[in-house]
Amino acid sequence: MEIDFYKEFSSYSTADLLIIIQEPDKYQPAAIKTAEQLLQQRDITQADREEADQHFAQQADIESTRLARTNMYKEQVASTLEPLVVPNTSVDPAKWFTLFLWSYGFFYAWVLYRVISIQIQLLQCENCKGYPTGWGGVVNAIFLTIVFFCLLKNRRWGWILLMVSTVSTIITGMFQLQVVYKYRNVLPISPLSLIVMNVLPIFIVLFLWRPSIAAVFEVNARVKRRSAWAGIVVGLLYEGVIGWVI
Repeated sequence: MEIDFYKEFSSYSTADLLIIIQEPDKYQPAAIKTAEQLLQQRDITQADREEADQHFAQQADIESTRLARTNMYKEQVASTLEPLVVPNTSVDPAKWFTLFLWSYGFFYAWVLYRVISIQIQLLQCENCKGYPTGWGGVVNAIFLTIVFFCLLKNRRWGWILLMVSTVSTIITGMFQLQVVYKYRNVLPISPLSLIVMNVLPIFIVLFLWRPSIAAVFEVNARVKRRSAWAGIVVGLLYEGVIGWVI
């Protein structure tokens, strides 16, 4: 069905027609031709030209703002990823910390999603009411929320809690690795997979232990040592309780 541009454009203002003929990429050739014909039948005033020019000025401002915002986002992403993209240069420790926060944030979101999913499944399960295991995930999510908040605010307790929990994770992982290796012919879990899972906590501890990162949270050598020992104690106590229960 062909469009009657003449009938449609007849109600357009002169400024609108001026805009159409100056944007040939947005309209069909027939539409441009019709707009030119209608303009020939009208008296184009200075006010009409100024209105059309104002339209293009506004469009230019919108495009300029969009490009500026896009470039700002690109610069922020490039600055955040600088430690990975250009690892051999001297990088501001704050950028390493920002990259770490992004990674921890994704991990926190994943854990939160898993906890919510499990809780929904437990609520829908008639035989699972009062099942205590699901609350462990809730406690873990609450703990991660506190740690993430403290890290965002550069609070010392964020560093301490993360260090203690990570060190304890390494300790428990070592015990789990020993058990899995001992019963490797029975358990379906691969010792190699546990080794890989324990590598990440080690990297986190090494990252937090860096003087430049610890300085962000005003953590001194004494707090470092006490946090590490606290993590070891928590890990050993956890394994002791699990061994006693089992």
